Amino acid sequence: MDADSLKDPRRKEAAKVAWLEGWALSTDPILAWELAWGRLRELFKKFRKKDRESLTTLKVEQNRLADMREQDSSSWNEEEREAYINLEKLVKEKEFLEASILRRRSRIKLIEEGEANSKYFFACLQSKQAQEKLVELKDHEGNSVTEEDEILSMIHRFYVELYSQPQVTTDFQEERNQLLSLTTKKMSAENNRKLITTPGETEIEMMAEYPGRTDKKKHYNFPRAIAGDLPPPSMAAES
Repeated sequence: MDADSLKDPRRKEAAKVAWLEGWALSTDPILAWELAWGRLRELFKKFRKKDRESLTTLKVEQNRLADMREQDSSSWNEEEREAYINLEKLVKEKEFLEASILRRRSRIKLIEEGEANSKYFFACLQSKQAQEKLVELKDHEGNSVTEEDEILSMIHRFYVELYSQPQVTTDFQEERNQLLSLTTKKMSAENNRKLITTPGETEIEMMAEYPGRTDKKKHYNFPRAIAGDLPPPSMAAES
C-alpha cells in the first residue's frame, strides 16, 4: 500500500466495517483497510455467475406467486398445490440470495464512496437489530407472522419502500416507530431500551479509531449487529 493511500478518506469507512465485523480491533487504520477491503471482495466473489443470473427471473416468479395467492386454493388439485409450494420455496431462496448479494455490494460501496453511502450502513444496522428483537408481525392481510425468514423479508420490504423515498435522513426514530407499530407482540422495556441506544455516526467512528476508549457494552450486541444477511434499504441504488 503506497503513501498516497494513507490519505484516502475511505480508510475510516473501512475501519468502521472491519471493527464491526470483528476483523480488526486494532487502532491501525491500514490493517483495518486491508482486512475490510480484502474480506468484502472475497465474500462477494463467492456468489457464482449462475447464481446472479438466476435472479433475472425473480420478478416474474414473484408476480406468478402473487397471482396464485389471489386464487381460490380450495379448488386446487394435488399437482397445483405442489407447484405452489415449490414456487414459494424458490422465491424465498432467490430473495435471500438477492439480499445477500445486495448487502455485500453495499458494504463495498460504503468503503468506495465514503460518507455518501452512510445511510445504507445505518439502515443495515437498524434493520438487523429490529429483526433480532421482533418476534411477531402482521402481514398486509392481518395474519400473524412468526417465522424468522418471513419476518426478515417483511423488514426488508419495509426498508426498501422507506428508502425509495427522495428524502432520507440518518435519524431513525420516526422510521423505528413506524416499524415497531407493525408488531403484535411488543418488545420488553429492556430490549426496547437496548434498541433505542443504537450508537450514532460519530460514536461509531470513535469506536473504530479508539476501540479501547469506548464503552461498547451499553450497545446491544453492537460488534455483530450487522453480521446477518440483510440487504441495503434501497434496491434502487443498485440499479
